[in-house]
Amino acid sequence: MNRMISETENRLLNLISIVIEPLKLSLVEDMNEALSTSEKKDEFLSSIKQEFGIQLTPEIISSQWNIEKLASFLDMLLDMREDEVNKPYKRGKSEGMLSHNQDRMYLFDSLGERKMLYNMPFKFILNGVVDIDDLQQALDFMIERHETLRTNFKGEEHQILQFLSKKAET
Repeated sequence: MNRMISETENRLLNLISIVIEPLKLSLVEDMNEALSTSEKKDEFLSSIKQEFGIQLTPEIISSQWNIEKLASFLDMLLDMREDEVNKPYKRGKSEGMLSHNQDRMYLFDSLGERKMLYNMPFKFILNGVVDIDDLQQALDFMIERHETLRTNFKGEEHQILQFLSKKAET
């Protein structure tokens, strides 16, 4: 049964063929036999780092013992790196795109009857004297510490963005 070779698999086959000439290695053959010396393994690891920008260890090469498994592992790492780059916003930035979960929550909220699917309302009764200034200070500190409590959402050009307020707006 033939299948299409992925781009990552093809790139790995090219790299390993440079390290070990001439090499005819299939996707499912054990590449650890071909990379029998530590010099060959180090050269292959170095070329992976140069080609993909990911530093692997000899143990990873041993555990991901064929090109197919190693390509799948590298694709997973590359996807994780891409997810990190595309995070809604990073610390220090004040705006960004919604995460997948936020986007889903917004969709449900806009389609529904404004049900509070993700909120858990509660109430509590305070007995005794409440110092309003101390309560306000505690709430301000909590809002300052947790970015989620300072996040607002605005629609711009068919896209919802989140904006992070710098200070608590009480």
